Amino acid sequence: MMFRSTLKNIFSIFLLISGIVCGAMIFFVTRSRLGAVANSHKMMLAADVLMFIYALIYIVCGLLALTRNIPRRVVRVRPFVQVGVFLAVASLIISAANGILVSHIIILAVCGILIPQIFFFIIGAIMARK
Repeated sequence: MMFRSTLKNIFSIFLLISGIVCGAMIFFVTRSRLGAVANSHKMMLAADVLMFIYALIYIVCGLLALTRNIPRRVVRVRPFVQVGVFLAVASLIISAANGILVSHIIILAVCGILIPQIFFFIIGAIMARK
């Protein structure tokens, strides 16, 4: 039981850090887009709003997962994490169509898609064990 709780806490911290990094990336991505010549401000705003929403979802879900002592109660945050991943994919598609640095795409893909998906699957594996 302690291993499951520790694993839950570690990945909850990763999810929280991922949300904070995605929130900080809004500033960097917007700053780089404003310096670009051919840039759609409407697409930039749409991608920034999506980034803000899924960063907020990850921060709240990470905090909720950390405050819950029983790993089975963390299952309630799983659907929200999955919604955040879909928003992250949409934001990356909009960002890629609007023009974004490759390094920003990599950071947003790791923090917006990969880490939350690992959290999603780890919590599912914790739930499957008895």
